[in-house]
Amino acid sequence: MNAQVPVKKWWTAMVYVNYNYNRFIGRLNGNGEFIDISASNVLFNINNQFKFNKGWTGELSGFYRTKGVDGQIIIHPLGQLSAGVGKTIIKGKGTLRLNVRDILNTYKPTGDINFENTLAHFTNKRDSRVGTISFTYRFGKPIKGTPQRRKIGGADDEQSRVKVGGNS
Repeated sequence: MNAQVPVKKWWTAMVYVNYNYNRFIGRLNGNGEFIDISASNVLFNINNQFKFNKGWTGELSGFYRTKGVDGQIIIHPLGQLSAGVGKTIIKGKGTLRLNVRDILNTYKPTGDINFENTLAHFTNKRDSRVGTISFTYRFGKPIKGTPQRRKIGGADDEQSRVKVGGNS
């Protein structure tokens, strides 16, 4: 499910929710241990966009994934929170942005493996907290007016030759 929600005139939220059910049945390595594992998980994702005065913008986004299964691996819940701020400069031709991903340093996938006499737990530690500064400059003039409709193919040509309603 996906929805764009205008919370306030200056605030828009994009909300995404996904439910997933996985089931894995079979023998590992052909004649190995029989596996029958299943689990549901839910992914919640929200992206908040903010428009402030004097060309300032902001963004606050995050996601959370509940416990789930991937093959013979059980993946524990995980999530991430990111934020950014931007400013339009140079008479609207430039934009300066600062973004920070995984502010709380919580994106650390962990899980368990239990098959063929193997019992293991893993934690994937990576440097997921990243900050970026970017500058964008728009050359030329903005395109005004309605853009021409692009032809998709021969069907457009054929439709323009045939009149609607069967009249010649």
